[in-house]
Amino acid sequence: MIINIFHMNFKAAYKSNQLLFLTSPIIIAMVAREVYCYIKYNEHKTDKWIEITAIVLIVLFLIFAVLRNIYGF
Repeated sequence: MIINIFHMNFKAAYKSNQLLFLTSPIIIAMVAREVYCYIKYNEHKTDKWIEITAIVLIVLFLIFAVLRNIYGF
């Protein structure tokens, strides 16, 4: 999927992994926020919304992995 994105082939990237393609902006924003807070405060500070979002994303990815292997979408 990432190779397809680098080649600007977004349709093929979406077909490769729909959930990761759609949630990648959220993941990038979460990582950027964590890096920014670490640089600014020189310590690891995780907001509650980041923890909740991470848990929701993990559950979504697990469900998607199971369904993708069963139904093949």
